Amino acid sequence: MVFLPFCSLAFLVIMSGWFLVRQEMKKLWLCLCILSAPAMAASWTWPLNGKLVNLSNLPAAVWAGERGIYTQPEWTYSGKQVDVDFVYDFARSRWCKIGPHTVTIKPDGALMECPKWVSGPNSDV
Repeated sequence: MVFLPFCSLAFLVIMSGWFLVRQEMKKLWLCLCILSAPAMAASWTWPLNGKLVNLSNLPAAVWAGERGIYTQPEWTYSGKQVDVDFVYDFARSRWCKIGPHTVTIKPDGALMECPKWVSGPNSDV
């Protein structure tokens, strides 16, 4: 089911009084909506986030554009809020570009189903 904000009761109540509100209040309300949009967008997840499932006994080396290189603990997976861009495969000594895919690290430390092997983090080659 798709949520459409203009179908909500609160929206209809606001819009019914919209024509009675003074011009200054309309401008203020629009400014608040425009200024709050980036904050709302930062709290939502991007649907193309890459995800990592670490089933090994070792932490995984991960690179994300907004965080840089960090480690993901063993036996964990990246949450919906974290965008994993690259992960290091210790078994093959190379980086994997995840993109919008989910990649799993097997218990032996090797990556399963890597979409694209690259020479380093933040690289396409």
